[in-house]
Amino acid sequence: MGGFTKPTGSAPAKTTLNKTYEIDKLPQWVKDAFAGHIERVELPDRTRLYKISSHYLQVPDPDGEPSGKATPWWKPRDEFKLDLGLDSFLHLASHLRTSPGDLNRVTSAVRRPWNNLTHIITAQLTKPVFAFFGRVGWQPRNGNLPLAEIRRLDGTGLSRRFRAGYPGGGYQFYIPGMLAFVHIMEVQRVRIRDIFDAKGQVRLRP
Repeated sequence: MGGFTKPTGSAPAKTTLNKTYEIDKLPQWVKDAFAGHIERVELPDRTRLYKISSHYLQVPDPDGEPSGKATPWWKPRDEFKLDLGLDSFLHLASHLRTSPGDLNRVTSAVRRPWNNLTHIITAQLTKPVFAFFGRVGWQPRNGNLPLAEIRRLDGTGLSRRFRAGYPGGGYQFYIPGMLAFVHIMEVQRVRIRDIFDAKGQVRLRP
C-alpha cells in the first residue's frame, strides 16, 4: 500500500558555538586583553550579560549599518566565579561617588578612542555558547596601537606616551562568532545618566 514514508535516521546534532575553539587559537590581541589566566567556560542559554558602551549590540558593517554580528565583549550580569555582577558594580560606583562609566573605563581598561561608555546594555543568551573568561589586562589611555607594537617600542622614547594607562582588573567574557537574534538578544539599553531614579534606585529590568 502506497503512502508517505517517514525518513529514517535523525537530524545532525547542532554544535554549540565555539565548542572546538581552544584558547591557543585566540588571536594575540585578544590574549593581550586579558591579564594572566584565560578560562574556557560553557554558558547555558538564558545567561544574562551586560556591557557599558556607547555602541550597540550589533557590530556595524563597513557602511555603518547593523551587520548581524554581535559584539564579542561582555561581562556577567549575575555573580559568576569571582565577578559579583552588575548590581554590585553599580553599588560600588555609587559608594565611590563616581560614574559607572568612569569606573568601568578603569576596571575594564577601555581606551578613550574606543568608546564613550554612555549606556548600559543588558542582554541574554538564547543558545548555549562557549566563552573565554578572565581578568582584564592593562591598556594605555589613548591611541590604537596593539599592545604587541607598544611592547616592541618599549625602551624607546616613543613608548613613553603609553605609560599612563588603565589597570583593568575586572572580569570579562570574550565570545566570538555570536549572531544577534540567534545567540543573543538585547534586553535593555539605558543611558548611564538615567540609571538611578530620584531615590537612588537602579532603573534596570530584572
